[in-house]
Amino acid sequence: MGWVALRDFEVARTSMTIYGWLVFPLAWITHWLVLHAADRVLSSAASTYRGPPGSAGALRVVHTASVLALTAQAAWEASEWVGRWTPAHTAWAACATAVPAIVCLWFVTQWRASSRWPFTRDGDAYAIAAGGPIAVMLAVWFFAANMLSPGDASPLPFVPLINPLELTLALVLVVVFRWARRFARLSERALYGWFGAALFVALNGVVLRAAHHFGDIEWRLIALLGSKPLQAALTLSWTVTALAVMFVATNRHLRPLWMVGAGLLAVVVGKLFLVDLPALSGLPRVVAFLGVGVLLLLIGYLSPLPPASEKVGRASDLVP
Repeated sequence: MGWVALRDFEVARTSMTIYGWLVFPLAWITHWLVLHAADRVLSSAASTYRGPPGSAGALRVVHTASVLALTAQAAWEASEWVGRWTPAHTAWAACATAVPAIVCLWFVTQWRASSRWPFTRDGDAYAIAAGGPIAVMLAVWFFAANMLSPGDASPLPFVPLINPLELTLALVLVVVFRWARRFARLSERALYGWFGAALFVALNGVVLRAAHHFGDIEWRLIALLGSKPLQAALTLSWTVTALAVMFVATNRHLRPLWMVGAGLLAVVVGKLFLVDLPALSGLPRVVAFLGVGVLLLLIGYLSPLPPASEKVGRASDLVP
């Protein structure tokens, strides 16, 4: 496998040429068959053969390394081939890189309690030891792709919220949150805090990309921040997001999530007076201030703070 990978990468930046298309599937099948046999030896014959000291722990390390290696190879191949088939400098290759990790994290989270091999003996090796690094890498990818990519979907037209980049970002957010609520050692407040921060970053990305594609604003931070209509749109979108978050929190008695929405609302008010009031004029200022005022009234009516006497909702109440 190592020799074929080096030769393939040297020649074509892929592991699927020079017989790699044959060697790697056979090698991975053989690898998992050997792991299955080794697990059976340690399980069914434990009363008569205990194996060398540390053999069970070593097998768990191999299980973990196997998942990480296979996911990394699949991610590399997906990005390489999708990059060849789609126009350069589009979001397709970046999205393809994340898809294998998304699928892997979903499976290890969903099947952790499964009675099927290999989760019967080594469930934590998959769900925690391998799932943890994959979740971290997906989180890094989420923030990097959201901030750096303009979301060009050529040859398809750009459509906000249903373009490849934003759909992939939504999938990443869901699978990482599902994994974190089960296996991450985070308090409920910290979990909702990170979830709120991710939503905030994703929302800003949606608005910035829409302004870039439909407002002919150059994809540079200085150009984007200097756009007055974009500043008004950001203020309104932040307020709408705070309204949605606080409405969900009120209905499900999720007090920590309500506090996340209240924090975002405080940021909106600060932006109104520190940024929008000096910078905006005319119609953008009127739209920003009137829009925020109306939304604040809706928040006060629809989303009061959940009573402290109510049982605080769990993180699992948010995503099924």
